[in-house]
Amino acid sequence: MDSRGPNKLVSVSSKKGDIEKITGYTKIKPEYNYNRVRFDFFLINHSKPCLPGVKSCTLGKDGKALFPDAVTIRGRKHVEQLAKARIKGYKACVLFIVQRNDARFLL
Repeated sequence: MDSRGPNKLVSVSSKKGDIEKITGYTKIKPEYNYNRVRFDFFLINHSKPCLPGVKSCTLGKDGKALFPDAVTIRGRKHVEQLAKARIKGYKACVLFIVQRNDARFLL
């Protein structure tokens, strides 16, 4: 499993317009710091900047992709900063990349 795979997928998909929530951005900055939290990307266009949180899902059981595989302070901080960014007018979302071919859905 390539831990860089989800970021590569999101980068290519955002440029091609494959993911509706992150389509139409003219600039993509990787490894962006916002309020002392590093996000995988910062997307810029003529209206609202976007902070997409990219999360990899590798845990599964009985056809279900399970997230998170471990609860962390860092993960909680990411979600809190995404919420704060929304309040300040940013677009923010979490993209779950399921890296299991046996998963039928995500919990």
